Amino acid sequence: MAITASLIGQVPELAYAAVKASVSHSDVPVYVKLTPSVADITSVAKAVEDAGATGFTMINTLVGTRYDLATANLSLPMAKVVCQAPLSSQ
Repeated sequence: MAITASLIGQVPELAYAAVKASVSHSDVPVYVKLTPSVADITSVAKAVEDAGATGFTMINTLVGTRYDLATANLSLPMAKVVCQAPLSSQ
């Protein structure tokens, strides 16, 4: 069985191994993009947290996103923009 990026994002043990390797070889914070194509995203999120990820994102596309290039402000009609803190204080 070939291990693909999609599979890594769906199998907690593979996600853990990939993030652990990345974190151990990185001098900068490691943020992980979680795929929505998984039955239980919480198990994958916990695996990347346990592997030492600084944080993660769980969003793909914001339909109707509008940016004001003059002010660099993001505008999302009928939505709230939420900023998350890192997973833990490392």
